[in-house]
Amino acid sequence: MQEDRWQAAQAAPPTAIVTNAHGQPPPPPRVQRQLALPAPADPLGDDTLAAVKTYIMGNHTRGILWYSSLNNTTSTRPKDHGGPVVPSISKAMTFTPPRPGSASSGWQCTLRLPHSFASGDGRELVSVGCGTTQKEASEDACCSAMARLFCADPSNIVLRPAHWIIPVAALVAGLPTVRGSGEDGVGHQPLAVRAKPSGHIGMALTPAEKDEAVAIVIRKCLAAHGGQFDPSHICRRWIHLTFPDTVGAIAPWEELRDLLEPGELRTFVDSHPEFEQHPKDGGKGMIISWAGWGQVALPSGPADSAASSCHVASDGTVTSATLDIMD
Repeated sequence: MQEDRWQAAQAAPPTAIVTNAHGQPPPPPRVQRQLALPAPADPLGDDTLAAVKTYIMGNHTRGILWYSSLNNTTSTRPKDHGGPVVPSISKAMTFTPPRPGSASSGWQCTLRLPHSFASGDGRELVSVGCGTTQKEASEDACCSAMARLFCADPSNIVLRPAHWIIPVAALVAGLPTVRGSGEDGVGHQPLAVRAKPSGHIGMALTPAEKDEAVAIVIRKCLAAHGGQFDPSHICRRWIHLTFPDTVGAIAPWEELRDLLEPGELRTFVDSHPEFEQHPKDGGKGMIISWAGWGQVALPSGPADSAASSCHVASDGTVTSATLDIMD
């Protein structure tokens, strides 16, 4: 047996011996142990996020879109609270249509914002929503995004009181992630938008200055809406298309709110020689038009026809008043 082993060893090819510069064999290689690093923990557990989302859904004002609530604290964030966080949340959405032939599949909306509370903070906000339509999926994604913001930093969210059925202080105090964090259970204070009284700017103007300021806003709305408009449904996009220099400025309805007290718009229109108002269908609300027009169907977009032949400059002054009367 030993002889067989000796013969086999003699038949095997010689093993090369590698030495270093000093003629010594190198040390045996060190075994590198690969340590498996744990995956980073998600700061928002599924249960926590679901609880916060359910909580805010139960306290959100019916009829107000989640898109609006999220928009107020991101793309239209007031300058007092740092200004816009992102240019647009609608442009940060991508939609996946339902799978063909799948009865259970619906629309999916993925919302991805590079920042959360301030432009350049680098705190990426990603949420996914589902629904039977694109709008439902978008709303679900915006609601989930709001829930993530509440979990991350409730004190840094712009909260408009009209968007919630309870005071914003109580809303933040009742968050599942906030309860028990202090002696009274409140660990954060809400970042509410400061409410300003209606007409606070108009009060500081002379009657003539106030009348002209209101007239300028109404002229722009009439020019952008084809000669008449519903003051409760002013299209900001049409205003921007007609007057590009208004992009980024305060919205027309906010200007009217700051200049006039509640109920004062109707009185102003009735007393101004350039304008007149007509009752809406159903008798509630009004339609404002140029004086002498009569009531016609509201346009579906900015008009350049005879309905807009009264040219209004960017400063709100009428530079041409050749009006076609429409009965």
